[in-house]
Amino acid sequence: MIKVSYLLILAFVLNFIWEISQAFLYMPHYIGISGLIKVHFIASLGDVVIIGIVFLLSYLMFGYNLLKDKYSVKNLFVVIIIGLTMAVLIEKYALATGRWEYNSVMPIIPLLKVGLTPILQMILIPLALILFRSQIENKS
Repeated sequence: MIKVSYLLILAFVLNFIWEISQAFLYMPHYIGISGLIKVHFIASLGDVVIIGIVFLLSYLMFGYNLLKDKYSVKNLFVVIIIGLTMAVLIEKYALATGRWEYNSVMPIIPLLKVGLTPILQMILIPLALILFRSQIENKS
């Protein structure tokens, strides 16, 4: 069985890379390189918690255990829907309260009126973790 620490480290690294790479889509909210790293380091820690909640909800609602269960199309769909829902709610709240603001180059999902990249982040990174875990299990 894969160790939780491996998944947490991978989740953090993937989120940190994602956060840094999408920073140019937001209005500036840091000063200098050290500010960029600090803000996105903290955001990445929060993202790991959010992804943990995605997997916790998928377990509580549908019985999918990332650490033990083989994935199925149903499990992937559940994780996608929960990740999408959480990301939309978080983005809506953050935009409404001024926690962050998009700039003019952020692609916006018209119907939802939220940025595309943060939504993709909470869909693709959990899926990457599932696939990583699956690959590790297949090799052992």
